[in-house]
Amino acid sequence: MSAGNKPSYKGPKIEVRQQTRSIDEGKRVNLFCRLTEEPDSVHWILDDEDIVDGGRFKVWTDKCDCHCQILVTRPDDEGLYVFKARNKRGECCTTFSLHVIPSVKPLSDVDVKELLWQNTQQNEDLFGK
Repeated sequence: MSAGNKPSYKGPKIEVRQQTRSIDEGKRVNLFCRLTEEPDSVHWILDDEDIVDGGRFKVWTDKCDCHCQILVTRPDDEGLYVFKARNKRGECCTTFSLHVIPSVKPLSDVDVKELLWQNTQQNEDLFGK
């Protein structure tokens, strides 16, 4: 890390198959931000609440790459996401807007559990966890 530099971002983006800011309900979405400096702390926020790692959300930072993954999207995941990163020299902030396209048929609890299981298996294959 260079002395005297605060973090800034190099192209925040939402990674979805359609490369748009809309996602079908029940699909996985990746929010991603690459920083110019390693952060001391990172916060992903939706509706003024920090998103924590667990359940349908996977949140992690790998050096300058910051990720927030929603394993199974729901309509209440729609909104303005705020990303904040801080180090000893300052803070940067950016926003992501996500639109969730409701499913024609409602997802049952069984469907959601199956999708979570499938996504967990895929993550274990990708990250070896």
